[in-house]
Amino acid sequence: MHKSNILIISNGYGEDQIACNLIKAFQSLNEASTQIYPLPLVGAGLEYQKIKLTPLIKNPILPSGGFIRNLKILFTDLYHGLLQNTWLQLKTIHKYSQKTNLTIAVGDVFCLVMAKLFNPNPVYFLPTAKSDLFAKHSFIEKFLIKKLAAKTFTRDQITANALNKAHIKAFYLGNPMMDNMQFNKDTFNYLKTDQILGLLPGSRAEAYPNLLHILKTIETLHTKNPQIKYILCKSPHLSYTTLTQHLQNSTWQLKKTNNQYTLNHKSQNLKIIITDQFYDFLYASKIILGLAGTANEQAIHFGKKVYCFEGFGPQSTAQRFQEQKKLLGQNLVFLPSRQPASMAQKLQIAFQQPAFKLSGKPDSTHSASHKIIRAILK
Repeated sequence: MHKSNILIISNGYGEDQIACNLIKAFQSLNEASTQIYPLPLVGAGLEYQKIKLTPLIKNPILPSGGFIRNLKILFTDLYHGLLQNTWLQLKTIHKYSQKTNLTIAVGDVFCLVMAKLFNPNPVYFLPTAKSDLFAKHSFIEKFLIKKLAAKTFTRDQITANALNKAHIKAFYLGNPMMDNMQFNKDTFNYLKTDQILGLLPGSRAEAYPNLLHILKTIETLHTKNPQIKYILCKSPHLSYTTLTQHLQNSTWQLKKTNNQYTLNHKSQNLKIIITDQFYDFLYASKIILGLAGTANEQAIHFGKKVYCFEGFGPQSTAQRFQEQKKLLGQNLVFLPSRQPASMAQKLQIAFQQPAFKLSGKPDSTHSASHKIIRAILK
């Protein structure tokens, strides 16, 4: 396997995580002297920092959070500096393309265009945002993929087949989103018989109002079944300071004891453990109330049933969850009413049903990432 210096560009928080799985696979297959340059197009690249890589850019947090669904959101981002930041990204891509000999783009077709525009090197594309199962690539997108991507690695075989028919070099080698799902069974010390509801409010600004609504639902659910316990998995992109501000007029307060954060109800004997250990959180939870993207998919792959509702921002719209349901099937349950009483009733019933099980078991290996990196480097 020959030496390659890589520029890896990602277009979202879940995409950052996928890129990190690819980087780990690349590092295990190549000598340590190889240089990897990560460039997130959204956010500060916290996932890269976790694996001790410094992102080339730390982007400002724009109102859309990188999830532009309509012209109103686009114009709001433009007002807050989208064009200036995009130009900085393009200049950085051009600069580091001179130091590398291949580029990997993880995200949507916009990410692919950004990766290739001022870049003479081959670009390998992982289209995470679309699948023929829920949102097919348009004619224009297929044209751009064919022109700009050296090889494309899809998230499923059906999409690879559809792109092949359009004469695009597309392959399905597994989903790197599901790699490295390792966990500690003893993090929370719960019993196997405990009823535990896992909470995933999301990773962008809308996660705060989403969580406030979830807390109202939990208050109602607690009156129906006080035996249920709760764990909240907090995205590193969310701030405890901002969370405290959002809680000011609520019946909840944030507490910290021995480096453990909890949300405590002010009048009821009710608390929620907060963790950033995502896979440990998945292992402990019996069912998930999730308004996330990548994390919802990972939870279902892990063997959990995920319930969702229409949230309060562009990442958690009813349309998005209907699209997600086309991909994940009956394992994702969309609650049509977000009234706390209605949601609490549905969740109460969910705990009375048999545990959801997959035919297989969670894959803690990193086979998909390794297969993709080998296909890029050969």
